Amino acid sequence: MRTPLLAVAAATAVLLSACTGGVEHVSGAAAPAVQPPSSAATPAPVETTTTAPAATTAPARTKTKPPSNSNPQVLGSLGLGALKLGQTRAQATATGLITDWFEVPSDQCPYRAHLKNGPAEPDGMISQVFWNKDGGVSAIAVYGTIHTPDGIRIGSRRSDVLLAYNEWSNISDLSSRTGIGIVGGSQGLEGNKGAEYRIDISRTEKVQSLTLQSKKYGCYE
Repeated sequence: MRTPLLAVAAATAVLLSACTGGVEHVSGAAAPAVQPPSSAATPAPVETTTTAPAATTAPARTKTKPPSNSNPQVLGSLGLGALKLGQTRAQATATGLITDWFEVPSDQCPYRAHLKNGPAEPDGMISQVFWNKDGGVSAIAVYGTIHTPDGIRIGSRRSDVLLAYNEWSNISDLSSRTGIGIVGGSQGLEGNKGAEYRIDISRTEKVQSLTLQSKKYGCYE
């Protein structure tokens, strides 16, 4: 029977047509879908401000006052502080280190003064300033703790004097262990060849007077 066979063939053709015509294929590689740009605005960058450190004010400099010369403690080869060998009476007075000058019975050295801050009534070769009419201030006899640059002062032991000064000449009539000695008698002192130290050592072998004096212009033995 031919009719049923034709009906089956027609139905098969309809099914094949339905299976192949429903999906459209696109050639080329598949790509992921691209999201549209967000409509939200991009935040502006935050501007940072750097604050410079506050300028510091340098501390004010204070002027250092020069050391006072009102009471010098070192009897050097030139003098005692501002008071120098060879000064006129006016120059010596201007230092403020001596009392008023007073006259003494002497043709060559008619004026003397005392050192200020010394004993009220100095005796002998203590706190005395001698003035020579040809050479000006010719000797400065100190007191108390005033000392030479080597530390020799009134009260120093004889052994300390000999240790400080190799050159020592005795000019007194006492024994060699006591009496008046001269330091710098032949060549003068370092820094002043025209000066010397006169050191009087007592019988107890201690310094009892200390004087810086001119080698040329003397006012005593």
